[in-house]
Amino acid sequence: MKEAILSCSGGLDSTSLLLNLLKNNFNAHIVNFNYGSKQNIFELCLLYKNIEYLKSKGFNVDYKTLDISDAMSNLSSSLTRKDVETPEGAYNSENQKVIFVPNRNAIFASIIYAQALSLYNDTGNDVSICMGIHANEVSVYPDCTPEFFDTLFNAFQKGNYNPEHIFAYNPYVNVTKQKVLEDAIDSCEKLGLDLNVIMKNTLSCYSPKNGKACGKCPTCIERLEIFKNLGLKDPAEYVK
Repeated sequence: MKEAILSCSGGLDSTSLLLNLLKNNFNAHIVNFNYGSKQNIFELCLLYKNIEYLKSKGFNVDYKTLDISDAMSNLSSSLTRKDVETPEGAYNSENQKVIFVPNRNAIFASIIYAQALSLYNDTGNDVSICMGIHANEVSVYPDCTPEFFDTLFNAFQKGNYNPEHIFAYNPYVNVTKQKVLEDAIDSCEKLGLDLNVIMKNTLSCYSPKNGKACGKCPTCIERLEIFKNLGLKDPAEYVK
């Protein structure tokens, strides 16, 4: 068995990676982190809908939510601080600093690596840790670069027993977000799944209103653009 532990928010990127894992015959284990973000409750509800949809199609996905909000909800980011507004408009060098959550990916990766070691000890199967980072994010956030993850993963390997049984699987790190969506399309076709059902149950927005995407924040603009580029209508719900 190929085992994989995926840090999955319920957004387009991590959901696409979940589909990729199923397409490539991984036994998928989802870890969803409640880190106190403004969108987490909405993402979580949609993620659960996708897990139920996958189960109805014969794909059983192990799933857990870890609450680490006490450690992260006070971090200096518009995603976690209620008194900080999320900027509107496309990504730029200024607004990305307001959105950035300090050390978030390092925290997530550390936890899923520990989970992976424990899964190996329980099953005897090699385990891959996975995060849905892509090249668009690499150009925006410093904790999404290949160099960052290579250094981090190397530290995990040096600081644990049985590191030869743990691998990193981040297939989108060198491709654009549009390629991520194209991979999701391919996965749905090969798995016999409905792309619109899956993508309707994802939320990428930094400032959702009553569970609907705002359509104005940087990630909404980016998401709408890639659907348009592929001649598709985004099935997710937007305020406007």
